[in-house]
Amino acid sequence: IYKWRISFINRQNVELKKVNAELDRFVYSASHEIRSPLSSILGLINLARLGEPNKQAEYFDHIEKSVNRLDDFIHDIVDYSRNARLGIEIEEVDFETMISNILEDISHTENFERIHHEVSYSLENTFYSDPKRLKIVLSNIITNAFKHHQPDRVGHPSVSIEVSGNKQEAQIVVQDNGPGIEKNHVPKVFKMFYRATTRSEGSGLGLYIVEETLAKLQGSIDVKSKLGEGSTFKISVRNLKTLFEK
Repeated sequence: IYKWRISFINRQNVELKKVNAELDRFVYSASHEIRSPLSSILGLINLARLGEPNKQAEYFDHIEKSVNRLDDFIHDIVDYSRNARLGIEIEEVDFETMISNILEDISHTENFERIHHEVSYSLENTFYSDPKRLKIVLSNIITNAFKHHQPDRVGHPSVSIEVSGNKQEAQIVVQDNGPGIEKNHVPKVFKMFYRATTRSEGSGLGLYIVEETLAKLQGSIDVKSKLGEGSTFKISVRNLKTLFEK
């Protein structure tokens, strides 16, 4: 019993050190992510006050981008916190309505109208999961497919979304012919605050949250990407209702 208790305490200490290290990294990186757009806004306000009056509209555009960046980061933090704290709520998932709402939410973004998109569904059974968590996952992946696309660099810019499944699980495949990801970056894209490119204005939390959320849903995600040719994200999620069926 004594040896078992010592072993248990040692394992707990290792886990606590890991959690503390992640927390320290999170606080450091989060403070930078918050201060960066705020500093940008303050600088732009000073420029607007001292600069040429005919450039004020340009300054306001830059301020708006910084505010949106900060707002997106706050949303990511809230999603991360909710996934860590709240229990699973199993409900029927309406994929068509969920994906339609996600596309509607991003329909005002710069690239959306310039990229052809198709959505197909072939579910064999009613699917049950935690809809709020699943929407966080799909929203991140679908939004990225449009946001990071470069429609000017391909002849027919496109994003396809395929939803299929059986009694045991559902699979969602999001494929684009955008810029793709360099091979050496692909294994790292799900790390906290990791950015695969310096052009990215995201928080670096999105894909980390996706993987953490899928772990709660007994799901997984796989990415295949080739620089200059596009990316394919394949999500597999367990039908949680089957866990309680004999």
